[in-house]
Amino acid sequence: MLKQTEHSLEVLANFLGQSDIFEGLFEADLLAIALFCREETFADDASLLIEGEEANKLYIVQRGKVALEKSVQLGRHSTPRSATIHYIVSGMVVGFSAVAWPHVYSTSGVCVEPTRVITVDGPALRFYLAKNPEAGYKVMQNLTKLVGGRYRQATNTLTYFLSVVSHELRSPLAAIENYLQVMLAGFAGELNPKQERMVKRCIIRVTDLRGQIGDVVDLARMRPEQIQTDFAWFDLSEIGNQAIEDVRLAAAEKKIRIKV
Repeated sequence: MLKQTEHSLEVLANFLGQSDIFEGLFEADLLAIALFCREETFADDASLLIEGEEANKLYIVQRGKVALEKSVQLGRHSTPRSATIHYIVSGMVVGFSAVAWPHVYSTSGVCVEPTRVITVDGPALRFYLAKNPEAGYKVMQNLTKLVGGRYRQATNTLTYFLSVVSHELRSPLAAIENYLQVMLAGFAGELNPKQERMVKRCIIRVTDLRGQIGDVVDLARMRPEQIQTDFAWFDLSEIGNQAIEDVRLAAAEKKIRIKV
């Protein structure tokens, strides 16, 4: 523990009590927690925490701004990229995985401007909360509200992101479908039966893809209470024939005959 003057402990305890994770704690608890806290200043672009590493520090922002970043990988072979999912400002907490099991940071925290924080020793905090269950219960209550709020905000951000992506994908797909319809109508030259069948399959696939994009956006907007079970009868042979049509041309090129 760091040696602190009585005045500095009171200042730290006062700020801790205003944070969204220690709100509601008794003054004695705040003063005890302040004993294993210290004030630090980080430069722009400095990393407070790294996703996947052991969570042994909790940070409360006093001044400045921290970006929470999540590693995102679209597909197994694509390059992982960091996406900003939230910003932490004065009075807010970053690195609450230092309190919650399994004590591994779920995001990275990067300062987007010079930032001053109160750094709380994670293991010491966990030990204190375990020995003082009333304070521990209050902190876990605050943590539940904090996580729930960030989850809802992340969900809203995801919905907005999917809406933007949906719009950007639908436009080129609509253009592709229009060109295919022009080809199918013979305006770009007469098609032989094989070409006509290929173009028709392409149109069906583009239409299906546009529908799937809309379904993804609708699913992201949906809330649990809106989800209902809706079963319907369908023809297995229709699905089988459609699957065979999708691969028939590729099979023929490799001199493979498909028999139903």
